[in-house]
Amino acid sequence: MIAALAEAIHFYKTEKEPSIKILSKYLQTNDREALEETYREIALKVVPEKPYPTLPVIQTILNELGIKNPKAKASKPEGLSTPAL
Repeated sequence: MIAALAEAIHFYKTEKEPSIKILSKYLQTNDREALEETYREIALKVVPEKPYPTLPVIQTILNELGIKNPKAKASKPEGLSTPAL
């Protein structure tokens, strides 16, 4: 799943015309100006280059894992090795 997400982000950010075509299909519009603005705002400003998890996301995962593994529940997300966000 993570590999697919990374590939999708890469495709979305590097393949503008096919991405706009996909946006057109799912947004059900052919308004080029609206599609260009959507692409610009989402692909270039909102979608991160690399989908690193945030500390709250890591904490949620630890909480779920903690149901079966007390060590996970006791772990702190700050103590895990993550890239600088």
